[in-house]
Amino acid sequence: MKLFDYNGKIFGKLSIVDLCIIVFIVAVAGGSYAFLKKNIAESRASQSYNIVLEYRGIEEYLRDAIVPGTTVYERVQNQPIGTLKDVKFEPDIEYNVSSLDGTLVQERVPEKYDAHLYLEITTDDDIYVGKYLSIGTKDFTGAGYIISVDKVEN
Repeated sequence: MKLFDYNGKIFGKLSIVDLCIIVFIVAVAGGSYAFLKKNIAESRASQSYNIVLEYRGIEEYLRDAIVPGTTVYERVQNQPIGTLKDVKFEPDIEYNVSSLDGTLVQERVPEKYDAHLYLEITTDDDIYVGKYLSIGTKDFTGAGYIISVDKVEN
């Protein structure tokens, strides 16, 4: 039996183009597996951080629900990420332009507060100042921007 027949097929069943396509698919699949296996092995380990999250415009009734010592959950994946260590409340201030003379006027917003939540979290995500973080506990949910990050050395 000949290796190639009159139509260019190997052993009369498989053409050279078919063989090249099969070899290409096997090579891509093998390369993809090796690449993904390498990236999975290099994934980062969890890191601990002390962060300050600025939570603005809190209604007065929510002040009592934010209690230090409670477990904090990341709201998107609903996974525990750490503990609320402390909270500091300040009156919510907004700035408005006076329509009479165009000056900037600072006014307190009635029955609203800004809070700085001091959290100790452990995550493998990137944590940086300015990141928007959605969190929750069993009594409240909210979101704010991280304004301070301190990496905890293990």
